[in-house]
Amino acid sequence: MTKDAIRDAFTDCNTAIYHLDDLAESILEGSLKIFAILVLIRQVQYSFHFIRNDQFQDLHSHLDRKNPFRYDTLESLLPQIAAKEFHKKQ
Repeated sequence: MTKDAIRDAFTDCNTAIYHLDDLAESILEGSLKIFAILVLIRQVQYSFHFIRNDQFQDLHSHLDRKNPFRYDTLESLLPQIAAKEFHKKQ
């Protein structure tokens, strides 16, 4: 996975994301599995929610290590239908 591929995924979802390079770097450093699930369920625009939530909890964590997520955690980060889809895919 490259930064360009991550940028393309955000371009495809038609969502304006500020600081896309920083977001791509965070994904490459430890959130690739989460990002892949979000791509599969077509909810890539919520990547920032996972990263922002994680920064409040642990500054040096890798989100993929926290997988699988509890359903109630997913509901706090995603719309209900997306949370169900993510929960099934993880």
